Amino acid sequence: MPSFCPSCGSQLRFKEAEKCPTCNHELTRKSNKNPLLAAILNFLLPGIGYLYIGTRKFFAILIIISMLSFAVWAFTLPENIFDQYLTYSISYWAFSIILAIAFAIDAYQEVVGR
Repeated sequence: MPSFCPSCGSQLRFKEAEKCPTCNHELTRKSNKNPLLAAILNFLLPGIGYLYIGTRKFFAILIIISMLSFAVWAFTLPENIFDQYLTYSISYWAFSIILAIAFAIDAYQEVVGR
């Protein structure tokens, strides 16, 4: 079944087209997902927001990044952990919070369509 541009009515060659080739009308499809919920889920449980909006590839990448960053943090702790534990802990959690904020913003923008 062919798709048509809602603005000019010309037939679209691809259903996944982002713009009409004739009139350049934006053809972005609205998502029925809540962008704020996706951002909150991604902030609280990294990757779950991507799973909620249906982008499983980003979910898998985020889980791998999270596991690798934790492994690097855990295996690079010094022998005398009590002397430098605070520095390592603060740097790990600061990095984790920055990543969580970045991925929350990305999940929000993914739903909004920017």
